Amino acid sequence: MTERATLQSLNPLLLETFEAQVIDVSEQGISLQLTKHIATQSEVKIRRGTAILFGEVRYCVPAGDGFRAGVRIKETVRPPA
Repeated sequence: MTERATLQSLNPLLLETFEAQVIDVSEQGISLQLTKHIATQSEVKIRRGTAILFGEVRYCVPAGDGFRAGVRIKETVRPPA
């Protein structure tokens, strides 16, 4: 089953959110499949389940019918238990 997420660019600020599929997750980053390109070095907010991740786009390259983006995670916010 594919995990879904949403991504929004904070710098530069875009009001639009991108639908994304989570490809891979590590302690320091996340790889996403996107339908639209997002600029390298953009500061982004990713909603993944109940967590909100803040990070920087390290790469965004064509992949299949969309783009694969790698984001270095700087901060993770989770709701209180």
